[in-house]
This record gives sequence, C-alpha cells and structure tokens, in this order.
Amino acid sequence: MIKTHIITGGLGVGKTTCIQALLAQKPAEESWAVLVNEFGQVGIDGALLAKQAQGVAIKEIPGGCLCCVAGVPFQVGLGQLIRKARPDRILIEPSGLGHPKQLLQSLQGKWFRDLLVLGAHLTLVDPRRLRDDRWRDAQIWQDQISIADVLIANHWDQCSLQDQQAWQQWVQTLAPEPRLYQLSFGQVPVAALDQPKLQRPLQLSAHPLHPAGLLSKPEISPFADRPETELGLPEGTPWQRFDNQGQGMQASGWLIQPSLQLPHSELLAWASGLAVQRMKAVLYTSQGWYAFNYVDGSLTLSEVEALDFARLEMIDAQLPTEEVQQWQQLLLQAKAG
Repeated sequence: MIKTHIITGGLGVGKTTCIQALLAQKPAEESWAVLVNEFGQVGIDGALLAKQAQGVAIKEIPGGCLCCVAGVPFQVGLGQLIRKARPDRILIEPSGLGHPKQLLQSLQGKWFRDLLVLGAHLTLVDPRRLRDDRWRDAQIWQDQISIADVLIANHWDQCSLQDQQAWQQWVQTLAPEPRLYQLSFGQVPVAALDQPKLQRPLQLSAHPLHPAGLLSKPEISPFADRPETELGLPEGTPWQRFDNQGQGMQASGWLIQPSLQLPHSELLAWASGLAVQRMKAVLYTSQGWYAFNYVDGSLTLSEVEALDFARLEMIDAQLPTEEVQQWQQLLLQAKAG
C-alpha cells in the first residue's frame, strides 16, 4: 500500500515550495513520487520540481482542476506514475482551483483502493486572506479546509499581528481541529505527513460542471500502457501561447525557447505592476535564469537553474488585454543568448 497525501490550498499560497521542503527531507531509503495538476497548460510547477528534486518521479497533468476537466487524465496519470515509479509515498498537488473532495473520491475508487492508503492531507492557508470574503466564502476553499488533517498558516513572517490574531480565532471554530503549523517559506517538517488522520465522513459538494459531484471514470484501466505526450515547440518556433478557462477563471501560458534572453529590468518593471490574481514564470533574462512569483499584488524573484523551456503563466477572472500585450512586446524584444 502506497502512502498518499494531498497538498492543497489556494492559488499562490506556496504548495510547490512546501513540496520542495518535504522532498528535501525524504529518507534516503524511500522512493517518492509527485503528481502535479496546474490550471494552466505550460507546466511551471512540475518543471521546477523535476529540476530540483532529483531522484523523485514527477508527473504533471496540465490544463484544469483535478475534479472535472482533468478527471480522467488524473486517473490515467496516477496509474502511469504508480506503474513506472512504484513509489513508497505519493504527494498530490492539485491546482489551487481544484476540488479536493472529488479527488478523494477517485483515490478511494475501484482502481486505486487496493493500492493506496490515504495519509495526512495538508492544506495551506495564507492568514492575510482570512478577512477577504471572496476567499472565505468560496466553496473550493471550504472544501480544501474540510479535508485538512494538517492545516498550515504559510507566509507567517509576512502577516501582521491582526492577521495572526484572525488566524488564531478562526482555527478555534474548526471541528475536529487539525494539527496546526505556522510557517514561513513553506518549510513544513516531514513529520507532518505522518500526523494522524481525522475521522470524518466524505461529503461531496456540488460542482458546476458535475452537479452530482461525481468524476468521469475511464472505461479501461488507468494502468494500461499509453503513449505520453511531451510539451514542446515546433522547430523554428520561438514561443507559443496556450490558453485555458474554466470555473470563471482564465489562464494564458507561454512556452519559450530557452535560448531567448529577455531584458531583466523591463521584465521586472512589467511584473511589479500587474493587475492579475496570479502570475508565475521561469525565464531566461539578461541577468540569468529567474523564477517570478506574483500573487495578491506581491512579486518575489529567485535565481534558478536553466530549464528545458522558459515558461510564463497568468491567471485571472478576466486577463487584462493591455498587460498581455505588454508581455508579448517583451517577448518580441528577446534576443538569442
């Protein structure tokens, strides 16, 4: 039986950073695997994990939330991961727009119930969002909280005293109360994965694309040998745009040849003033390779190793035309480095 954990939370809350911290603590004698789902199409989180977590099997399912758009692809992707990697432990990172209760239904379904044992599920929360009704009242967010065996207040170092007090008051209303961590930079201890599970029934909430709360199921076994497609660019194409939408949100992503060098200062100026809910990127700039992470009006940068392709993705309810055009103008300024 493979220990399996869901690592969930809203857009930009730090799920990938949390998984990186857990992988860094992996016991040498264990084999782990990670299944990543992103709402967009260009696979930024999976690419970063694959580069930084050597020796860990990474499988990515782009283009949707796990409970609906990517229901069958999820089951097929998980089957391929189990068949090829035969891991001791699996970490599953749904999109911040994914409904984890429907994901749990799939993990407990006929294809996986004799292979997987569900361990502690981790839900990350940014306490700064607790006073925002858009987050607190959202069904996805409530579902993410309801499956938490471990609840993590991430970005604790960036929270005001008022934010921290709001967190402490809110967690007292939860029943049963999950194990609590207050962290900075997603540095969750690996012991969190082995916290005891909370006993509660699985109650599926309705979903606009699946009113009955049921996943579509593959007609044949998800463990069947299927060809795997790889993300790439046609020869001679400098970059390509990929669009996706669902659940009232839009995503646009760009896959870019790794030799194209973007102007660092102009890129930084553009990224610092965005009016989108979420932007993330790994880009080759005139100062080297950098990861850009923009959420809730805050931008952070970090140096990273080169990837097979540069990538950028923006997510919002309505992507602003002007900012998309400004980004594409920056692409046109890129030079072969």
